[in-house]
Amino acid sequence: ITLTTGEIAFGAKGIIIKGLYNATDSLCISGNNTSRIFSFMEAGRVVLDSLILVNGNGVGGGFSGYGGAVYRLNGYDTLFVTNSIISGNAASTSNGSGGGVYSYSSYSSSSPSSVSSSFVSVSNSTISGNTATGSGGGIYSSGSFSSSSNSLVSVSNSTISGNIASFNGGGIFSSSSYSSSSVSVSNSTISGNTVSGVGGGIYSSTSLVASSVSVINSTISGNTAITGGGGIYSTSLASSSSVSVSNSTISGNTASTKGGGIYSSADSSSSVSVSKSTISGNTAFGSIMGLGSGGGGIYSTSTSHSSSVSVSNSTIAGNTATSGHGGGIFSSSAAASSAAASSLVSVSNSTIFGNIASNNGGGIFSFSNS
Repeated sequence: ITLTTGEIAFGAKGIIIKGLYNATDSLCISGNNTSRIFSFMEAGRVVLDSLILVNGNGVGGGFSGYGGAVYRLNGYDTLFVTNSIISGNAASTSNGSGGGVYSYSSYSSSSPSSVSSSFVSVSNSTISGNTATGSGGGIYSSGSFSSSSNSLVSVSNSTISGNIASFNGGGIFSSSSYSSSSVSVSNSTISGNTVSGVGGGIYSSTSLVASSVSVINSTISGNTAITGGGGIYSTSLASSSSVSVSNSTISGNTASTKGGGIYSSADSSSSVSVSKSTISGNTAFGSIMGLGSGGGGIYSTSTSHSSSVSVSNSTIAGNTATSGHGGGIFSSSAAASSAAASSLVSVSNSTIFGNIASNNGGGIFSFSNS
């Protein structure tokens, strides 16, 4: 099916769309490079099942040029993408976000006191080859303007690959201004995504509350960030940031400044936990605007409190910080108060070898300002 008269706009209707996608037949819907494919405004639960969505360019209602294939504004339930392919779409306008999927929630225009969150769930699907001139090459999710407007992205048994964003979050972008941001990845592959800002594979950020990224039984590989967090980037401006990786591989990711594999920063506590996993062949290159690189494999820092990195039953190998500290692991606390500041790196039943740093700590670098 090729759309010739613009997007299919469902408005405030929660809906289940079940297509046909199997080895012998499929339902493919094309935006014909002239419009996005689906849009939803203040809708309830949306389920997109067994569909192939291609060649959308984000042109349509709401923020035209955002959401190459799928656009949802102020939803009141989860947007589910299951058993589907979203590929070759673009958020085409200047600073357009969500090359494949765009979800933004704040409040209802008809009932401003009614707050919504942005929940996106992707399962048994492929989101690949999408582009955004803003953030979120594959998936963009954001909650704003309320302490109850969260952003949550869940990816399971899926592949997010080859997506490109000009700002942040090449594969996945999640943020919230006043509430929490969380990205959960299980049994999936996040690979070959590229961003001109931070978070080549995964980006999660908050202004006031906690940011978290969880990766289980997955591979994060070959992603690139022009600045920080080649594989994973998590940050909170006023609260805590946590990254948890288990039974997974983080490999071959690159960042120009900090955190080739994993980057976590926070005003409060920053923590990275790695168990039964391999962090290998990641690189933090050079320096940009006077910022030295660090943490080829893992980078964790806190401006006002503690930074901690825990590694158990894992391998940290062959990572490089080309002009900074901590080829394998970098941890620092900049807090001036000795009561608040600590930098702790804990390693148990693990192997750390073949990592390189041009300055201090080829394997591990830990620093506290107090």
